[in-house]
Amino acid sequence: MIIQENSQANILLVADQQIFAYCIKNLLNRVSGINKLDFSATGKDAIKKTQKGNRYDVIIIDVDLPDISGFELLIQLRKIQPESFAILHSMQEKFWYIKQLMRSGADGIALKSDELSEIKEAIEHALRKEKYYSAKYLLCCSKFEGQEELTTREIEVLKGIADGKTSSDIAEGLFVSQNTIEFHRKKLMKKLKACNMAELIKKAVDNGYL
Repeated sequence: MIIQENSQANILLVADQQIFAYCIKNLLNRVSGINKLDFSATGKDAIKKTQKGNRYDVIIIDVDLPDISGFELLIQLRKIQPESFAILHSMQEKFWYIKQLMRSGADGIALKSDELSEIKEAIEHALRKEKYYSAKYLLCCSKFEGQEELTTREIEVLKGIADGKTSSDIAEGLFVSQNTIEFHRKKLMKKLKACNMAELIKKAVDNGYL
């Protein structure tokens, strides 16, 4: 790892899983150039730490936090410490999450199904001010690259279908015509390549929409 002589980095790990935090701590014991490692179990605490004047060279964010999504937290932390290198870590490999990760603007991304060495690699790259994306994440990006995303309205209709509502019920709740809902149903079937409602719901779950 190439680090300037006498450089010492401060790292913030935002994750509510103690086992994961313990593993990261052990990993960082084998990485040179680190001054201190702080922990936050919630997004709120992470924001508080950064606002108190603590400067972090690298911030590792678990996407699935108990109080705020890692995506939203990244946006807020960028405003407070835009110079920090941000690494997102996610257990989700479904279409919707991968698309969110692709749009996040994170400097590094690793999945929880990756080997821990991938996290170490991402941190080492961050210390060199280099972006890093794990091979498995890049494979997911390639897999979903041509797949169409659902619009906000289509997701609303999809949730109504999943709740067992009729087109009439969904239309009334969304203040649109029943014909509009039927149009969205057809679009949903086409986008998710489903043959019937049961398959539509299954694919919606598999892709992280429900």
